[in-house]
Amino acid sequence: MTTILGSRKLILGGALSAVLMLGAGAAGAAVLYPQAPLQGGTSYYATPTIGQQLADNFTLSFTSDIEQISWWGGYDSNYDVGDDSFRVRLYENVVGAGSVLHEFASMAVARTSTALFDSVQNGIYKYTFALPAPVQMGVGSYFLFVENLGSSDWIWLSSATGDASFVYRAAEGSNWTGSVADLAMEIEGSRVTTQVSEPGTLALLGLAGIGGLLARRRRR
Repeated sequence: MTTILGSRKLILGGALSAVLMLGAGAAGAAVLYPQAPLQGGTSYYATPTIGQQLADNFTLSFTSDIEQISWWGGYDSNYDVGDDSFRVRLYENVVGAGSVLHEFASMAVARTSTALFDSVQNGIYKYTFALPAPVQMGVGSYFLFVENLGSSDWIWLSSATGDASFVYRAAEGSNWTGSVADLAMEIEGSRVTTQVSEPGTLALLGLAGIGGLLARRRRR
């Protein structure tokens, strides 16, 4: 069925401090949050041609650099393949009309064919968007918004994983309403880590520093 819903800190001095490196580093791109597509699942319209917007929540368990976003959907039976121009947003919350953290509008995404169909046999594609630059987000819960901006009746496929909740609304600026389902999506990127020299290395550097001080005293 294709659905339209109701409307510690360390302080060190001298030469030793110069070798203590505190900084952010990426541990390698990975799937940070998955909601796998459901074969034969319900699809929901997410297009202004129908008049419905959708967003689903996701959780980050550690500070992360978001690098790529994927979602699964397709086109209603009236269309074979439509316009792959999308608007993607990351919401901080959906209280009232919601609070947008980042928006990527009117951009083309990569579309990949799959062997998936929804409940009424509409073909399902995987859509992938690589962000122009990584977006760093802290630990917490956020919402992914995806809207097709073309003239086709685009649909977003459901997922069997998640917390059985997403939100919808009829138009831009209106308040969000909750619904009981999940949408197929995937958040990819890198965990942000703080890299500190190993304790053994710090101890050796400390001894080297003391040795240097003693040598200077002997020369005097």
